[in-house]
Amino acid sequence: DMGAYQAGMGAIHHAARSGDVGALQVLLCECGRASVNAMDEQELRPPLSLASGQGHLEAVRFLLDRGACIDLRGQNGGTALMWACANGHEEVALVLLSR
Repeated sequence: DMGAYQAGMGAIHHAARSGDVGALQVLLCECGRASVNAMDEQELRPPLSLASGQGHLEAVRFLLDRGACIDLRGQNGGTALMWACANGHEEVALVLLSR
């Protein structure tokens, strides 16, 4: 369950925001068309920033392992690390710093 579907957000962004690693695996498999660094149309943030901001540690690890760009900035200039810190997700911040 990826919760309420928000206009302008792709499936990968919903999966990242909800921490649904299973959905991320399907979307980013070789047959999938999703891009690990795609910006959502609503907030112009990549999946890694969405997962980081929500504190979804396993989703963050999975996205990093799949080549997510750690320094990619959204429309407001925020990186995944900035979103994790702003929302108090220390474990996620430590994982991001270790990469």
